[in-house]
Amino acid sequence: MRSTALGYRIVNGKAVIDEKEAKIVRELYRNYLDGMSLCASAERVGFKLPASSVSRILQNRRYLGDDFYPPLIDEETYSRTLQERERRMKALSRTNLLKPKVPKNAPAEFFFSDKDSLHKGTPAEVAEYQYSLIRVKEKTNG
Repeated sequence: MRSTALGYRIVNGKAVIDEKEAKIVRELYRNYLDGMSLCASAERVGFKLPASSVSRILQNRRYLGDDFYPPLIDEETYSRTLQERERRMKALSRTNLLKPKVPKNAPAEFFFSDKDSLHKGTPAEVAEYQYSLIRVKEKTNG
């Protein structure tokens, strides 16, 4: 697993652009903006990556540059890529992926309804019995 982003290498403790890899990263952005799918964009540059990996590369703000990494792409390319991603997701009715995930409320407490832990049987039967004893303590508002 890499510790530096694709398109960079570390020289004397500083991130520098690896032009060979940087060309690949820039081409990924270009291919995607030209209408290619995530996987097709990667295959065109010689990578066989899942769509999720290509998506992570294209969403990596590090390529805009920061205190450690020099910029590989410009702000306009990055913004257009994000807009294109959102447009495609809406067109494919995948808008639920754009929403922040809200944690579901789970019951706060569980308890055993019976203290009979001496149930006999096979391990599977004992486990089934013990799970049948689990109850949920209802939440009260107040």
